[in-house]
Amino acid sequence: MTSLNLITFVTCISYSVSEKFKPIFNSYGLRGCVVDAADERLVYSYDSLIKCVAMCSAMDGCVGSNYHRDTKTCQLFYDRTDVTIKHDSTNMCAFFEKKTSQIILHKELLSRYIGCFVDKMNTDPRDLTYYALYTNTMTISFCSHVCFGFNYSFFGLQSYRECYCSHSYGRYGVSDKCNFNCDGDQSEICGGPLANSVYTVCDRGMYGLNCNIKCPPGPQCLCNRLNGTLI
Repeated sequence: MTSLNLITFVTCISYSVSEKFKPIFNSYGLRGCVVDAADERLVYSYDSLIKCVAMCSAMDGCVGSNYHRDTKTCQLFYDRTDVTIKHDSTNMCAFFEKKTSQIILHKELLSRYIGCFVDKMNTDPRDLTYYALYTNTMTISFCSHVCFGFNYSFFGLQSYRECYCSHSYGRYGVSDKCNFNCDGDQSEICGGPLANSVYTVCDRGMYGLNCNIKCPPGPQCLCNRLNGTLI
């Protein structure tokens, strides 16, 4: 089977289907795929995006569907108010949301979380080398946008309200102290005492200033955002 990307085969959706569903994009304009566990999974013997979204259209409570073109797999999601999305760097998966669904939050940053890592105060360098800012309105999204703007590969949040950026992380090992709520959103975690909640700016397997280039080492890799080298 020839390797066509999603942009090509999505254009084959019939007008009646495209009237009812919309593809979801991440903040960089790339197609998103839901990474949460699906409520129902169907495997077809032939390539049929149209059949997948038609199944969702016919099912009560179905808010949207993933279609994986490489495995001909359809995943259905029911009664969701939020989903975690990421861009599939192989361009073989996309999420189509029913236009009549209630507003769904597309939590792409959850899929970019790497882990909690130790920082040290009186050392050079700090674990995340660039101290971006300190604000009483800190959120994960805010720190992400700041480090994206400075062209870094990773961002980290520490002690309620601090934001750091870097092209590397983890030099002092992992931590279990990331349990402080963000000052700007008490439902989010912003690190802890000398502990960074670390995220990648781009989705796994992607790099570039607009996070739209595939990492040469592979689709699950973390790469330097400027040159694509493996981290």
